[in-house]
Order: sequence, then C-alpha cells, then structure tokens
Amino acid sequence: MLKHKSPPPPKCGAAEACRRLSKAGGKSKRWRSWAPKDKQLATELLAYNKDDCVAVWKLVNRVVAYYSAPQMV
Repeated sequence: MLKHKSPPPPKCGAAEACRRLSKAGGKSKRWRSWAPKDKQLATELLAYNKDDCVAVWKLVNRVVAYYSAPQMV
C-alpha cells in the first residue's frame, strides 16, 4: 500500500523518454555534456520509476534471504 502519491510519468511517456535518453547517451556518455532538457527528462523518469526499483530491490532481497537460509526437510 502506497503511503504517498507517485510522481507523474514524464510528459512524453516512459517509453519515449527512454528512447530520447538513449539517443542523448549515444551522443555523449558524460552527464555534464547532456542538454538541460535531457537531464530534466532523466530526472523525471528516475523519480517516476523509483517506487518500482525499490519494490524490486526488496523482492530480490527476500528471495536471496529465502534461498540462503538453511532449508528444513
């Protein structure tokens, strides 16, 4: 259950944001060389996906802990 409202998706949509950021990354690997609009888009996309990333991280930790613990037969 969410305790806060999730950030809105990027204005252009998540898939289009990924395409644009891939293009920006292809031009320059250095963050400081990216255009301000691309940096803003990356920030929006990261904020939008943060809850998903945290949830996957928690799930992976539980799975690892389950399979790392000695199993009772």
